[in-house]
Amino acid sequence: MTVHTKRFIVILNAALALMAAATLVRMFTKGGVSFDFHCYYQAGNFIWQGADPYRAFLERKDVDLPIRYLDGVTVTEGPIDPFRARCVAGNTAPTVFLLAPLARFSWDTAHTVWRLLNVLLAFSIAWILLKITGRRTASAEGFLLLLLILVQVSTREALEFGQTSLLVSFCVFASMFLSYHDRNPLRAVASGVLLGFALSKFLLAFPLLLLFLYRRRVLEVAAAVCVQAAGVWGITLLGTDLASVLREYIGIFMRHAGPGTQDGVYLTAGLLKGWQPYSYYLLAAGSLVLGVLLLRWHLRRSAESGGSLQADLVLLTVVMLWNLLVFYHRRYDYVAASSFLALVIFLSGPHYGTVLRTARDRILAYSGAAGILAFWTLPFYRIFAEPAYRGLFNIFTLAALCLSAWILFRLRPGEETDPIRQCSES
Repeated sequence: MTVHTKRFIVILNAALALMAAATLVRMFTKGGVSFDFHCYYQAGNFIWQGADPYRAFLERKDVDLPIRYLDGVTVTEGPIDPFRARCVAGNTAPTVFLLAPLARFSWDTAHTVWRLLNVLLAFSIAWILLKITGRRTASAEGFLLLLLILVQVSTREALEFGQTSLLVSFCVFASMFLSYHDRNPLRAVASGVLLGFALSKFLLAFPLLLLFLYRRRVLEVAAAVCVQAAGVWGITLLGTDLASVLREYIGIFMRHAGPGTQDGVYLTAGLLKGWQPYSYYLLAAGSLVLGVLLLRWHLRRSAESGGSLQADLVLLTVVMLWNLLVFYHRRYDYVAASSFLALVIFLSGPHYGTVLRTARDRILAYSGAAGILAFWTLPFYRIFAEPAYRGLFNIFTLAALCLSAWILFRLRPGEETDPIRQCSES
């Protein structure tokens, strides 16, 4: 890395640090806007009262009062939090049970704890991606990755709305790290447990499931299925039979992503809105093209057994960006694209040295990546009208998908190094 590059990163880090500090201060001083966390908080209260939270939501029931919380607060009159509207916890049971302990505390306490946990999760995502890419945490590049994650519009919205996207994204990357680094049966099961919790938000986490199926990670997939089965079993202990739990799952899914639900920032709602039903044909055609390209990549890499960590991180990024574009997702789900940020930062590193082979490669890659990251970070939604902003957001995300696919094809078997081993030897 040249002296000029180091200076540029230092200046960029300073600017991003100011943005990150402003983001965190605004989040903790803005007041209660975590409507999405409210759904899980309500669910936890139902669980502690021995009621099936999904049935309660679908039947529009309220929690029983009074409630005495562990922090000394007693609620005798509803609502138990500032949000009067009933909502549905959009994740399957494992995550709902995981967050239930927060419901033993009053809303203000639980809300603050959940916000702090989400900030910690943002730091943890940066840390685990640094582990995957083999870079030191205490480095200028590591600090840059952390700051880029913190200042993304998607991260800011996930923090403000109290969504589970940061939790799911951390589980995805941590699961991948455990599955690829010094894999043994215990680490494989631990990886599968993390995947199982991530699959509570299935539409966001399923790309890792596809990768594990492709790489024949049987233990990981089996453990993930067991986690989801345990969640269903937990709901049956609250008095709901198995068939009813499955019907509730379908009902919850349709409430969030079924016909008539509010558009997310996905391709149909952005670039192709108003072209229905032709938009679905275009999405299918584009997905088929990507599938053919990935098949071609697979045939070129058929000599590899098990896959390499760095190549599969790029592969996961490609599939994740396709998922974010095609399926129902809100903007806060784009925290799962944090792996793209890592790819951009480490393009010049030794394990991606074969990608940028010429000065032209470097100019095209870094200029394109800079435009993508700028649009994902800066508040362009205050400049453009909503339809135009959605279209531009998806154009830049589509550009990120193309750049990631280009990186995937530029990596060559035998030319890559193991970033984790390299980091441990340095």
